[in-house]
Amino acid sequence: MSASVAQQLDGFARRLIPFGITFVLVLLEAMPLPLPFPAAIAVAPSFVLIALFFWTVYRPELVPAIIVFAAGLLLDVVSGAPLGINTLVLLLVCGGVRSQRRFLVDKPMAVVWLGFLIAAIYAGVLYWVVYAIIHGTLPYADRLIAQLAVTVLIYPLFAWLLGRSQRAVIRGV
Repeated sequence: MSASVAQQLDGFARRLIPFGITFVLVLLEAMPLPLPFPAAIAVAPSFVLIALFFWTVYRPELVPAIIVFAAGLLLDVVSGAPLGINTLVLLLVCGGVRSQRRFLVDKPMAVVWLGFLIAAIYAGVLYWVVYAIIHGTLPYADRLIAQLAVTVLIYPLFAWLLGRSQRAVIRGV
């Protein structure tokens, strides 16, 4: 294999890292997690929102709209959500983040975390409104607020992990 073909394959594989991580997180988000408290109060964080926010801020060229669309659609299918609801919410959130990324990139973690908080609230409100329109009834907000809180609280840990994988994309695996 010539060096140029090997380099092209290496570059292609590294560009697939965000795609692969996001789709693994879609599956993780849809899995029931063993938690140390009753299922009635168990709330899973939105891993997909975390990943797509991170990649949209730091490597937007690696998460085109088709990837966001596919991640949202897969999340709808594996989670049993109304088809298209996560797709629509993730596309709108990523579009909003993409338009504001210049205010987030190269900023301290606290600023990015605040940006994520705003994006997560936006996603939660969008999901709540679209769900209400689809079902003709207002969903309970307490579960949505709990998911929002858990998602925002774990963002720094996942951002750190995703940052490590981003460095692998930049310098090679």
